[in-house]
Amino acid sequence: MSIQKNHLIPKSSFQSLFFLLLFSAPAFCIDLVPPVVSISNHDTVSKNDTIVMSASAYDPDGGSITTFSWHCGSGGAETGSATHSCVASGGASDHVQFITVSVTDDDGQSSSATSTVFVKADPPTVTLSSQDTVSVNDTIRLTASAHDVFGKIMTYTWNCGSGGVETGSAAHSCVASGGASDHVQFITVSVTDDDGQSSSATSTVFVKADPPTVTLSSQDTVSVNDTIRLTASAHDGMGRIVSYSWHCGSGGAETGSAAHSCVASGGASDHVQFITVSVTDDDGQSSSATSTVFVKADPPTVTLTSHDTVSVNDAIRLTASAHDVFGKIMTYTWNCGSGGAETGSATHSCVASGGASDHVQFITVSVTDDDGQSSSATSTVFVKADPPTVTLSSQDTVSVNDTIRLTASAHDVFGKIMTYTWNCGDGSGQVIGDSMYFCIAKQLHANQMITVMVIDDDGQSATVNVTVYVSEKPVASVDSHLATEKYYYTSVAAIDGRRIWSGFSRYGKIPDQIPSGTYFIYQNGKMLRATKAK
Repeated sequence: MSIQKNHLIPKSSFQSLFFLLLFSAPAFCIDLVPPVVSISNHDTVSKNDTIVMSASAYDPDGGSITTFSWHCGSGGAETGSATHSCVASGGASDHVQFITVSVTDDDGQSSSATSTVFVKADPPTVTLSSQDTVSVNDTIRLTASAHDVFGKIMTYTWNCGSGGVETGSAAHSCVASGGASDHVQFITVSVTDDDGQSSSATSTVFVKADPPTVTLSSQDTVSVNDTIRLTASAHDGMGRIVSYSWHCGSGGAETGSAAHSCVASGGASDHVQFITVSVTDDDGQSSSATSTVFVKADPPTVTLTSHDTVSVNDAIRLTASAHDVFGKIMTYTWNCGSGGAETGSATHSCVASGGASDHVQFITVSVTDDDGQSSSATSTVFVKADPPTVTLSSQDTVSVNDTIRLTASAHDVFGKIMTYTWNCGDGSGQVIGDSMYFCIAKQLHANQMITVMVIDDDGQSATVNVTVYVSEKPVASVDSHLATEKYYYTSVAAIDGRRIWSGFSRYGKIPDQIPSGTYFIYQNGKMLRATKAK
């Protein structure tokens, strides 16, 4: 005999049941019914798709489902709810994936159900098209055609044959690789679909090595400073010449055209000048040709004048006088004694260098003529150390919140004072002002240090400070009836701290011209309040 859990026993049979239990206990048990569970089905998915599963479960004996445990076919089980998602498993071919849900009720009884899902191996397909033949450094245009039956293409990854890969789109471009001879360039595209599966295709492009050719003609012999006329003849088999770069034998290269001119270079004696043209085609490939020209020599001369004596940071005016017999001066290069060289003209200015004491500054000019030859001259300038001087005067003692009047006296021997920078010592920071300045006494019963810094027209500075003792305001004597009437006194101030009245030595009624409000009055060192009615 068995009795299901929660089954009602008729009252009339209770006594019989009691005796049955009493005398037949070893043969009697309560039958616990396991839960019932079903699972939704998916017919077909593709690799790496998300499979959303739904389980329906109940407990026939009136109990409740306490846990759902899912097994997606690989890996361990996961505890979840009635709905769950699994990832379609991978594989080289189509296959079946078994997904199982196990449920447990509040009696600890369990049941399970399994769904069979057909998983298609669905890698994408891709083809690649491009030009057949290009020349070195040409742009190769590529188009990838990709398809995915059960999804969509997510990424295109390109490899142009050298270097790393690049993520792009279905259309892409690569640069034809260089080489000393004709060669093949392999370009690959890899596509990945929304399932994470990939396929690739490769295009083979024939790359021709097609450097340009060039010849150069010019005069055989010239003299210093002559103009050398040059003509380049260039050709490119599969493209065109895009630039001509000329090097006249000294200095940097110049970009020009097929016709060019150079200036015959100088030297201590007759010499040979080599002139080179480099041509570049539309593929970025280059070739060059060189012409040899015989040149006669001619160095320049130069002298330099300047001030004899200056002060630190002054502008030193300089004039260079240069000459070239068979040509002209092309560049003036100045070195002021510190730092790098500067290119300028025949007139130049340097800044007198700083130092703790008087010293000598050496300034050099180098001139170069149209032959590329150089000469130099040096000027010796005496530099005086000339910092400004400053003194500061003010009251020795003031009362708190009083105005401190300050006067700075500054002087500069070889220049003038440009700025006065004040610091009142009350935390308000630095302020640029004049030689006369005002600070407010803030530090009660303390020395307030006030500083001024002056800077002259050379940028040199000097600093001085003064210490002012800040005392308390004088205490006023007032009658005892002050607290009940309306009065004012010398130290009356508004609640917000602004001083609004002063100059009276006797107390009396607060006059109308003082704004209405509450004011502070001192009596024998004690602060009282007086109110002026509106």
